Amino acid sequence: MPKLNNTLPIITNPDSKHLDTLATQLHHIPDSVLMEQAASQIYAQLCRDYDLQNERIAILAGSGNNGGDALALVRYFPKNVDYDIYFAESGRYSLLNQMQQDILTSLGITFRPLSSFCDNAASYTMVIDALYGIGYSAGREPDTQLCRIAETLRENAAAVVAIDIPSGLVECNNADDGASRCICADRTYSIGFHKALFYDISARPCCGTIVNLPISFSIDYIDDDLKQRRTYLVSRDTAAQNHRPISQFVHKYTKGAVCVIGGSRGRIGAAIHCGRAALSGGAGIVSALTNDDCLDSLNIAAPELVCDAIDNIESYLTKYQSFVIGPGVSLTSDKAAQLCQHFCRMKHTVLDASFFTHYRPDVLKKFAAPPVLTPHVGECMTFFGLDKAQLCHNTIETVRRLAAEHGVYLLLKSATQYLGTPDGIVYVIDRPNAAAAQAGSGDLLAGLIAAQLCHAENIAEAVMSAVNVFYDGIDGFLKELIKKI
Repeated sequence: MPKLNNTLPIITNPDSKHLDTLATQLHHIPDSVLMEQAASQIYAQLCRDYDLQNERIAILAGSGNNGGDALALVRYFPKNVDYDIYFAESGRYSLLNQMQQDILTSLGITFRPLSSFCDNAASYTMVIDALYGIGYSAGREPDTQLCRIAETLRENAAAVVAIDIPSGLVECNNADDGASRCICADRTYSIGFHKALFYDISARPCCGTIVNLPISFSIDYIDDDLKQRRTYLVSRDTAAQNHRPISQFVHKYTKGAVCVIGGSRGRIGAAIHCGRAALSGGAGIVSALTNDDCLDSLNIAAPELVCDAIDNIESYLTKYQSFVIGPGVSLTSDKAAQLCQHFCRMKHTVLDASFFTHYRPDVLKKFAAPPVLTPHVGECMTFFGLDKAQLCHNTIETVRRLAAEHGVYLLLKSATQYLGTPDGIVYVIDRPNAAAAQAGSGDLLAGLIAAQLCHAENIAEAVMSAVNVFYDGIDGFLKELIKKI
């Protein structure tokens, strides 16, 4: 199985402030040096992502250290880069910000008032957002100027690059219309470490492509509190490494046996998708158990699957290593209760789709081993009795709490995937792809997870491996499709 040695820590805004303080107090790194490192890293990344000489750039600089980073950045621009600095009018500037102002003033560089930006916004091809950093705290009323700038940028075609964090991003978690109160970036250059706020479901679309720019922070000295909130970003290739060697001396049952309990009249496709994905994911045999009235249709539509009635599940409990319960399944209350009696005998289970309408959370304690739950946002809210704000505005901590409280592996499916483990770790798999937003894709993922679980030594690694196989398959399909167009 893959080894998780390429994961990156995700920290909160207070963690980030604390690390900044430790860098200065413990490691004796002047904060002006940290700002210079940030500016250097930002410039290098801009050069990788854009041809700056062919851009007309507006730099929106606030009065704090975030704005100071942008002012320091200006000194790295060659003379042939076309830019204007729009500076926030304020009676209070941070010491580092004031220092950068003085440096630029001595170099003869002038500033434009931020209030004039919206009138000139259409003339720029790129906007660098450095108005507010992690210290921004939203008031009861939205920041009128920020809202106006955000609306202007949404109406223009300029590329938006946010330094450290899109300005006002915290607003996404404070109001239903929060996204309209913050700047939506095409790219976010996070300084030091990835921020947890980026990955709330409500905030993630406003961050665009997230690039982390490391500087002289050491996470080893942060408070023990961080260790209790362990959150990691899973890099794209993490779960593609060190796969278990495939033995050629196997038969279909030892290669991997998956049992899918699903399908109903009008919804046998869900069970078929799941079963075929399990076979593609490495299983040697897949059985699909469904209601009696669907058996003939299922058998004709998917002859590669062993088709049987749900009532015969007893025959599969010994030979099969993993079970998927839910894709398109329809159960009477009596049949749901009968099936529940067998949960304690299932080695590995993936709970998906209609499982969340037939059962309640208290049933989770009946499984012998921690099951893997794969709900999308709506299913998660219904099953656990959550409101939208709990899940979308505080995603990581909600997933962590639910997984630990119920002793399960909870894979929350959204544009970003969140895997919470029983011991309180949350892994974030951030590979947004519109092609995955299609009916049936969840059934495919459930089947892939079940195939990986057949020989899993570590459930979290197996789930992440399946998620990466899922996204790699989508990427491969899109590449082949483009060739044909």
